[in-house]
Amino acid sequence: MANFCLRSQQSAAPIGSLRQNFNSTWQPPKRGTIKINMDGAFLSPNHTGAIASISRDHTGRMIDGFTRTVPASTALEIETHALLYTLKDLMLKGKIDSHLQLESDNLILVETMNRSRLPPWDWRALFAECESLMPCFPNLSLQHCRREHNALAN
Repeated sequence: MANFCLRSQQSAAPIGSLRQNFNSTWQPPKRGTIKINMDGAFLSPNHTGAIASISRDHTGRMIDGFTRTVPASTALEIETHALLYTLKDLMLKGKIDSHLQLESDNLILVETMNRSRLPPWDWRALFAECESLMPCFPNLSLQHCRREHNALAN
């Protein structure tokens, strides 16, 4: 899918600074920005999990979303799948040039994608696939949020 991205030749710069929102409720994005909350959960014995991605506008109105079952063996793997499928879904829906604010409650995922830490060895290929899609979205930021802000995606 990354081959279809016209901007894949851009340099691999960090997609945004790591920011944490310490308010106790979900905060809407500014007008003209779509806020996307992603989350994942898995059942360890079954090695399967579910991911969810919810898109809302500046009024808090849900404008899109999806759920999906995927194989996973750790919380980090399932959360990374949530990001990957969210990016693919945004590409398929033509949101490449939209102003996008993605939020995840997985700090390791956010720090890795924002290049504040190296990806864990086991999931390096999965992170690389996500990273290959990021240059397609020039107006995208990825932020960490507290779990309670992700309640709708939970």
